[in-house]
Amino acid sequence: ESGVRTFTGSRSASVDATFSDHADDCTDNGFPRPQGYVMNLTAIANGEPPIPPDGWFKYVNFSAMADGLLGQPSPNLVFYFPLLPQNFSAYGGSRYWTMVASPRPDMQGGREQDVWFRFQQLRCSGARLAPPCELVGTPQYYDTYWFSNSPITDRWIRPELKANASGFYGNLLAVKRYWDRELAAEGMMALSLPDTAGTNGSWLTDQALFSMVRSMISRDDTWHPRYGVLPGYGVSLQDGFQDTFTSTATAALEWGMFPYARGVIDNWLRYYTRDNGMITYRAEELAQSGRMLTIYALYRDYTGDAQLLLHHFGRIRAHAQWLLYRFGEALRNFPDPSDPRHGIIAGGDEGDTFVAFYERWGDQPQGHKYSCHANVYRGFLDLGRVLREIGEESGREDVAAHASELLAAAPKMLAALEASLAKTVVPTSNPRAPRCVPTGADPLDAVDPGPPHARQGCLGDFRGYPELMYSGALTAELADDLFNHLMYGNASALSTRPMTLGCTGYNAKQSTYTAYGMAYGLLVYDMVERFLLHYFGMSAHTYTRGSWTTPEATHPDRDIGSTDYVAAGVHTAPTYLKWMHVFEEPDSRTVWLGKAVPREWLTPGAAPVVVRSSPTRYGRVGFTLRAAATAAGGYTVFANVSLPGSYVGARGPPGGLR
Repeated sequence: ESGVRTFTGSRSASVDATFSDHADDCTDNGFPRPQGYVMNLTAIANGEPPIPPDGWFKYVNFSAMADGLLGQPSPNLVFYFPLLPQNFSAYGGSRYWTMVASPRPDMQGGREQDVWFRFQQLRCSGARLAPPCELVGTPQYYDTYWFSNSPITDRWIRPELKANASGFYGNLLAVKRYWDRELAAEGMMALSLPDTAGTNGSWLTDQALFSMVRSMISRDDTWHPRYGVLPGYGVSLQDGFQDTFTSTATAALEWGMFPYARGVIDNWLRYYTRDNGMITYRAEELAQSGRMLTIYALYRDYTGDAQLLLHHFGRIRAHAQWLLYRFGEALRNFPDPSDPRHGIIAGGDEGDTFVAFYERWGDQPQGHKYSCHANVYRGFLDLGRVLREIGEESGREDVAAHASELLAAAPKMLAALEASLAKTVVPTSNPRAPRCVPTGADPLDAVDPGPPHARQGCLGDFRGYPELMYSGALTAELADDLFNHLMYGNASALSTRPMTLGCTGYNAKQSTYTAYGMAYGLLVYDMVERFLLHYFGMSAHTYTRGSWTTPEATHPDRDIGSTDYVAAGVHTAPTYLKWMHVFEEPDSRTVWLGKAVPREWLTPGAAPVVVRSSPTRYGRVGFTLRAAATAAGGYTVFANVSLPGSYVGARGPPGGLR
C-alpha cells in the first residue's frame, strides 16, 4: 500500500506527487485521500454508514482497480475505484469512483508539486459497471490539499474559496498547452504506425512519447537527475547514478530531442563529473563510464554542436584519461599475454557493490569484466573520432592530442578483448548452448572465493551481458553463443534463471535500467526476432499497464512484487522504437531503415509505416513503407525515403545507398 504505483509532476518542481496501488498519498503531502477522506465523508454526507478503518476491503473492489492517463502525453493520472455491493443498500446496480490528478504544469521555482484533483461517483444500472450510468451527487474538486474542499463541512475553508471546477479544468487546459509547447520546441521525430491485430503501433508510439514526458518530470528543477521518486529511489544519494544519465541522454538524442539532450549532458558535465574525471556518485561503473564517451560523440554527430564538448573539454578529457590509466594498470598488473586478464580493465560495473572493494581489501580483488572493458574501448573509438574532427576544425592542438591518445589505445583494447575471449569461452555439454561466454576474464574462483553457489561461474552477474552487447565488440558467433546460453543454460552466480523474455535481471525478473545494451546488440548482430521478443516483453511487462511507470525490476507475473520506480528504466520504449525503425551500426556507420519493423505491419491493407525527422549521424531522415497485393497473390512493399542533404549529390554517403 505504501509503495509507489505511479506519480505525476512537472519539470520545474523538485518533488513529485506519488500514489500507491490504492491511489493514496504515498508521502503524506496532504492530498485528499480517496478512501478515508473523500469516500468516507461523502458516504456520511449521503446518510450512509461510515466506513470503518478496517472495512475498506469490503467497500472497494481493490482487485478491480485501474489507473491510466488522461489527455496524454500530458501527465494527468486517472484512477478507477469499483465499489462492492453493500448490505445497507437495496440498489441492484453497481457504483464506482474516479479520481483525476492533474499537476500544475510549471511550478516556476517552487520545490513542491501542486496537483488539482477531481473526484466523481457514478452509478450504473447493470452489474459490473454496465451502462447506462449516471453521476451520483456532484463532482468534488481539490487544489492539492484535503482542506481545500470537503464533502461534508465548511469548517476548513471559506465557502467562496473552495477549490472548484473552473480551477480544475483551467489547470487541465494549462497542462495540455504546456506540454504541447514543450514537445514542439524539442523538434523530435514523429511516427505514425499501423494498428494490427498482433501489434498496436499507436499504443507503442503513445507509450514511447509519454515515457519521454515521464523522464522529463522525473528530474529535479528541470535538469538535475534523480534515479526515482519518494518513497523509493528518489533519495539524493542516488542522483549521480550513472545509468540515469546514460539512458536519458541516449533516448533524448535518439528521438531528436536535442534541447533536452543538451541540458542533460551539460548538467552532467557541470555538476556530476568532477575535475579529476571521477563521477559524483558513491562508486564507479566502468561500463557506463565508457558509454558516456560514446554519448558525447553521439551528441556531436547528431547535433553538429562542438561548443558544448569544447566548453567541458577539461572534464571530458580527465574522465577519459582516468579510463586510460585503468587500461595501463591492466597491462602492468598482468604483463603475461597468456593470462586472460592481460590488458582487461579491472573495476566495478555496479555502484551498489562498492563496499566490498575496501571492506574486503586483499580478499576481494576487482573483477576484470568484459562489459567494462568493451564499453571503454567503444567510448575511446567513438570519442576519439569526434575529437579529431573538432580539433582540426577548431585548431585546438590539445583536443587533437587527446583524440590521438584515445585512438591509439582503442585497437589495443580490442585486441586484448579478442585475445582474452579466445582463452575463456567455455564449451558445454548442452547441445542447445554449446559454448558459454563468460562475463569476465578472471578464474572462476578469483572474484569471489566463497562457497560454490556464490562463485561467478561461467555466466556472471545479470548486467554484464547487456552491457557487453552494447559495445558491439563481439563477433556475431559469440553474440549468438551468449544469448543461447542465457536462454538454455544457467552456469551463473544467480540462483534463478538469468534471462526472462529476452531480458536479463535479478530474482527471475526483467531489469529495466540495465536492459538497453541487449536490444542494441541484437540489432547489431541482425537478430531481429530476438530483438522483438525483448522489446515487446519490456513494453508489456516492465511498464505499469495504465500509467506506464517502470519499476527497477519486475516479474511477468504481476502478483510477484516489483521494486520501486526508476527513471533509468523509463527510456526502453522510446529508445527501442527508434532503433526498430532507424538504426546505425557502430563500426560501418551503416544506417538501416525499418530493420526491425514487424512483418505484420508490411501486409496489404495495413496502414503505412511513417517515420519523420529521425536523427542520424548524417542528418534527419524519414520514410514511408506501404504494402500492396500483387496479381500473383504476393505483395510488394513500396518505400518513399526522405534523405538529408549529406546524401545528395555525386558522392552520397560512404558506402552508397541500397
